Amino acid sequence: MTQQQTSNQHRVLPLPWVEKIFEKLGVTYGRDFLARWDGFDADAMAAVKYDWCMELGGFFDKPDAIAYGLAHLPAKSPNVLEFRDICRRAPQPELKKLPRPVQDPQAVAEVVGVVKSKLTKLPAVDPKGWALKLKARHERGEKLGSHQVHAYRQALGLDGRQSWQ
Repeated sequence: MTQQQTSNQHRVLPLPWVEKIFEKLGVTYGRDFLARWDGFDADAMAAVKYDWCMELGGFFDKPDAIAYGLAHLPAKSPNVLEFRDICRRAPQPELKKLPRPVQDPQAVAEVVGVVKSKLTKLPAVDPKGWALKLKARHERGEKLGSHQVHAYRQALGLDGRQSWQ
């Protein structure tokens, strides 16, 4: 789970948003929606709305998804989990692409020229220089690990040969 997903899970949708959702669902479904909470006192109804705030908290920064959910209501009155699933099906907003940067051909040529000149001034490096250095240290009597000896011998093509061969 990403940091963004974790922070969205702990967000709570503002209560006025949930009250607007309840208002829309009440108008759309009438008694089918509102009768679910017949007999609930104010505290119990506050707990129901708080549950909606928690369940829909992932849409805190996606009000378009909630608008999508309200615009695509099913024939039967949804509970909070069904409404959340409808909101999750909202299409992702289309991001505008930045225009491609215009490059001055002369400036590009200058930069390429500078890079080429610096590359040609680099000293030549022997790709097996490390192996030759290890071999020299070993021949001077320095104690090397067996993996070091094996590595330089393999790199220099000396593995399997003896000094008298």
